[in-house]
Amino acid sequence: MFGMFFGIKTSLLSALFVMGFSACTKTSDKSISGSEKKAEGGTSGSEKAGGKEGRGRQRGPSVVQVVVVKKQRAAQQAQTSVPLVGRKQTNVFSKVAGRLSRILVAEGQAVKAGQTLFQVDRSEPGESYLSVPVTSPISGWVGRWNVTEGTQVSTQDAVVLVVDDQTLIANIFLPVQEWVQVKLNSKVSIRVQQVERPARILTIARAAESGSGRGALTVELNNSDYAFKSGVVALASLELDTRDRLLLPASALRISDQGAAVFKVVENKAKRVRVQYELFNNDTVEILSGLAENETVVSVGAHQLFDGAEVKVADPAGAADTSPADEAARNKKRPRGEGDGK
Repeated sequence: MFGMFFGIKTSLLSALFVMGFSACTKTSDKSISGSEKKAEGGTSGSEKAGGKEGRGRQRGPSVVQVVVVKKQRAAQQAQTSVPLVGRKQTNVFSKVAGRLSRILVAEGQAVKAGQTLFQVDRSEPGESYLSVPVTSPISGWVGRWNVTEGTQVSTQDAVVLVVDDQTLIANIFLPVQEWVQVKLNSKVSIRVQQVERPARILTIARAAESGSGRGALTVELNNSDYAFKSGVVALASLELDTRDRLLLPASALRISDQGAAVFKVVENKAKRVRVQYELFNNDTVEILSGLAENETVVSVGAHQLFDGAEVKVADPAGAADTSPADEAARNKKRPRGEGDGK
């Protein structure tokens, strides 16, 4: 009797447990289903909102500066640093070995050819000799004493430099591709700090250096006001190959693994055009092919463009009057990072 009652009770508890578990499972399924629907509804709403937001933030035209391509008469320039020396300049050596007993002319003083510069005493202990005078071979100025009185001198070491610097010369060495373009009438200028003056070509070598492959030429310049000094290093500039050229600011050029290109502006859109070019100077390139005169090219802002991008010209009125030289100067004045994305 007791066993039967215990069995009935156990069955009843099992049935209640199963019913409760089933109810919980249904409730959980409903919750999950509701969450999924809510999540799906939320994602859809977000996507819709995001779509509207994306359309609201669509990129407008890129603001650029442009230059109109024009042919300009210009000369390729070659520049190099050169030391200046007197047209007449010589080191003076002692005739005998001995002691420099007397200096007769101070540095910077004028001397004439044949004038005594210094005396050398070649006396030895127990023997006495007359002092040997040494004279200047040219007229000019005492440029620099290499020794002082009392110094032992030899016949192999220069004692003093005598220079006539009314006319200065410079020996210029150029890479062969520039050297072969030099002519006797090529324009040359020499600059020391802020002072610049013209020079003329005296000679052009007929053979390049065997070691470096560079070619040499000699130029001279008038220095009658003695503004320049012998021995100083100057900047020599030569004009080569003067002709009509298509010049662009270097900032217009975009270089990638596909080659060099620029962006033309056609009906307010950027059109990528491949070009062949040569470096004209640090700020300018010469376009050899790919462009024609009177085409409008993006000079500043090309880094943000792609083929077909919409553009807005910042100063369309002044574009036609902007030359590569003006553009390069303007880019130099612009603070770094403004307008170039760097």
